[in-house]
Amino acid sequence: MSRNSQLSVEEYKQREKTLYGVLNRLSSDEVRIEESIDDIVDCLSSIYQDGLFRHMYSRFYTLVAELDQDGRETLATNLSYIFNETQIRFRNGDDKVSELVCNSIAKVYDHINIEISRAIEATRHSETELSLEAELKRKEELIKNLSAKVKKANDDLSAVNNKYEKSTTDIIAVLGIFSAVVMVFFGGFSYISNAITTLSSVSLNRASIICLVAGFVTMNTIVTVMYMISKIIGRDVTAYCKKNETGTCKGCEKKCSSLLKLCRKLPFVFWLNICVLGLLILAVSYNLFLSNRIIILYN
Repeated sequence: MSRNSQLSVEEYKQREKTLYGVLNRLSSDEVRIEESIDDIVDCLSSIYQDGLFRHMYSRFYTLVAELDQDGRETLATNLSYIFNETQIRFRNGDDKVSELVCNSIAKVYDHINIEISRAIEATRHSETELSLEAELKRKEELIKNLSAKVKKANDDLSAVNNKYEKSTTDIIAVLGIFSAVVMVFFGGFSYISNAITTLSSVSLNRASIICLVAGFVTMNTIVTVMYMISKIIGRDVTAYCKKNETGTCKGCEKKCSSLLKLCRKLPFVFWLNICVLGLLILAVSYNLFLSNRIIILYN
């Protein structure tokens, strides 16, 4: 560094700029090294011939790092040619290539090759890291896709299980309703047939009372059984209530009586019971009051 101190800052920077200009020129594909060798050797000789300039090895890395792969290869090839040429000229006694210049060019050649090797190794590590990162992302994506497929398979399996359970429940419900209807219907039908059989020994009015009572009991028994089965299988057999947005009594602020609930939720049962009860009341009233009066009138 004592020799460098003999140069002014401006002169040192100028020589350094000239050296980097030569190196950038040597990294270009456009330069023809055979034709430009004399000019380049003269330029390097002017930089190193007095021994006052010493390049900074640490600054070569920035220059090499900014070059692409082709630029590094071109720079290494051209510097190799210049190094060999200066060695030959020095051995042949060329006045422009002194031992100091020859050794300085050898150091430039050596330092540049070291930095190129470091840059190549850094690039290789970077590419390896990028490759590992890409492989990791690919595996993460693969795991993500497999997880999605597993989730879909589980959802499909759950859907199949739900359908199976639903179909089983539906079968049980149908069988239960059918069995209940058959049992109640045939029981009521047997009761009505017995009433019709005894029709010859009793009056028509009394037989109609028996039939209405049997029909009332049979119908309400069937509805009760169906309602109980609907609770077991989780189905709703009641009608949609137009007085509430949900159509059910849940969350409804209106306090309806049991009879009003029956009218709104099971209107067909309600009105059929009203008709049967009305007919039953008429039949009973006729049997208790009107029949005796009619007989008296005819007598």
